[in-house]
Amino acid sequence: MSGVTRELDINKRYTEIRPLNPIYDLPSIPATLFDVPGTLAKQVLLFYQAPELKSLIKWSDIILAEGPHLSSAISHLTSDSPVIYSSHNVEIDRWRDVSDSSVGEYFFERLVKNERDAVENCDAIICVSEADKQRYNELFSPSSPIIVIPNGTSSENVHSDFIQKGTERFRDYYGIDSDDRLVVFVGSDYGPNISAVEFIIQLSEKAKNENDPLHFLVAGNVCSHFDEQHSNLTLAGFVEDIDELYTAGDIALNPITEGAGSNIKLIEYLSNSVPTVTTPFGSRGFELSDGNEVFIRNLDQFYETILSLEEKQLQKISKNGRKKVREEYTWKKLSSLLLESLDDL
Repeated sequence: MSGVTRELDINKRYTEIRPLNPIYDLPSIPATLFDVPGTLAKQVLLFYQAPELKSLIKWSDIILAEGPHLSSAISHLTSDSPVIYSSHNVEIDRWRDVSDSSVGEYFFERLVKNERDAVENCDAIICVSEADKQRYNELFSPSSPIIVIPNGTSSENVHSDFIQKGTERFRDYYGIDSDDRLVVFVGSDYGPNISAVEFIIQLSEKAKNENDPLHFLVAGNVCSHFDEQHSNLTLAGFVEDIDELYTAGDIALNPITEGAGSNIKLIEYLSNSVPTVTTPFGSRGFELSDGNEVFIRNLDQFYETILSLEEKQLQKISKNGRKKVREEYTWKKLSSLLLESLDDL
């Protein structure tokens, strides 16, 4: 193929064909300008199907479409090949707050139509948690099967050993006392993460007032919403070497109480051997046991847990969490589960 596409051979069984036609970039303009869902992707795809896309649709035995907009469009472009809606979130829940504005309401209404259309017209739905499966049943009562495949990570991201390389350098760079327990959180600019950081700021204020040896560090563009800085709180924003953050962190937090899908950050923490305290909601989509791979606590129990955990407990959780990800949550393992499910369709 040439002209409006580019082929990338990832490996002998996986080739990406990327469209270069600028018409396919149009949906990203309002999505970026107004922070709304990219619902126009459906209209663009129905309006203009590149010859290469038509050929691929006709050639495919199964079509796995990402997100409700593409899935909804593709389901109307073929009657020969099964179309599977690959869902990362229940998008209606993910974007519900956007409807507070007139522009947001316009895009949210179209999102609802697209997601309903995808769920009702695709031949199967893949979601990342039992909670999302239940939510789809509540919202749409689909007749098509719903397959649950959790989120995961690459095998290369699962460190074989917990190595403290760069810990001293990382602490020195951010001015963190070597005797403080370093508590970390990584998050994107997303509503539930903003709420999580607000909670972490409260924890840091409590630690400061009580003179407890804790230092809280938040990384990621969620920091753009805050300007609080004091002696035991660092809003680092973008961190150039995220591996150094993980190896320097004594405990990771996942104080998430709302949102859709599942929290990939939790798997990233565990794969990097960082002992993690999470809410029950934050652990949705993963089969993790309290006191074995993670510490599962309500928000009002976080502070005491962070302060009281002993080194022996942290080492146990670090080892078991990493092992759990290696055995059950790598893309290789999850891909095998997905292929088995597709064979059963």
